[in-house]
Amino acid sequence: MCSFWKNKSTGELTTAEMYDVLSQLREVGVRRIAFAGGEPLLRDDLSLLIRKARDLKFEKILIMTNGLLWNERKARGFLENGLNRVSLSIDGVGDANDMQRGIKGSYKKSMETLSLLTNLRNKEFGNLDIEVATTLTQITLDSIPELLKICKEFKVSCIIQILEMTSFWSRSLNLSNITIKNKEIIDTMIDRFHYMKKGGYPISIIFSHLALEYTRHYLKGDGLPRFFPHVPCTAGLTAVYVNAHGKVYPGCWAMPPIGDLREKRLKEIIYSPEYKATLKQIFLKQCPGCPNGYIWSEWYYVPAVFREGLYRLQLTK
Repeated sequence: MCSFWKNKSTGELTTAEMYDVLSQLREVGVRRIAFAGGEPLLRDDLSLLIRKARDLKFEKILIMTNGLLWNERKARGFLENGLNRVSLSIDGVGDANDMQRGIKGSYKKSMETLSLLTNLRNKEFGNLDIEVATTLTQITLDSIPELLKICKEFKVSCIIQILEMTSFWSRSLNLSNITIKNKEIIDTMIDRFHYMKKGGYPISIIFSHLALEYTRHYLKGDGLPRFFPHVPCTAGLTAVYVNAHGKVYPGCWAMPPIGDLREKRLKEIIYSPEYKATLKQIFLKQCPGCPNGYIWSEWYYVPAVFREGLYRLQLTK
């Protein structure tokens, strides 16, 4: 479901270049930073980058990780240097996770990391937010309700992600063997998630019942990405992505990169006519479409919030 592991790691930004990138992000007003991958713990300087982000006064400092390379020493180092949020990728329970991730024993190790982080949160680092991110596929479908129960026991949130199809890391992959094809199963699953969310489970498919309905239509292929076409996408206006080699993406991995930080400053790139034109395309959904790039952004649109209220009222009957 992801081709990042095939990428060569040569030529990545150096520690000094990463420091400069972080400074440039703060300069243009970015307040929250996420270190993602691949697997960010493969970088030996990650703890230094977290400390630099803290010194630059980023409000939220997040690591998105598979949890395989953690131990207590590393976790403490990250937390003491300013880490205050972790997103741990666990795709289903037990064999489902190991099959989808292709690493036998990865579920056990990821759960050990989840236990380690929750213990540190409960005893010493009360400001640490922890979430489990899981991808909904044919392989993980049956075990996700159990994963939600586990998350509730650990008192962490669970973000259920929809399988990416348009982002650059999945375009070259054959994902037909893990897509959910039975529309009746999709309906049953989405209905169940509605009621689990209503019943207090820490389930978050980009936060809303409206997003669950988006998910229903997306998985069934009902003419997407034009579901709720009147609702604009604010992804390009609220985020900017920089890859490991300095390429700048306009808040959306489905769109091509615009600019290179080894050639131009970030401020010059994001205020360029090309960048602004791409933001307009994203806002109007003149884009390849994605499973989650504008689900959450619908919260910024009054009619969408109104419809979310209607969904909640219907679920109370």
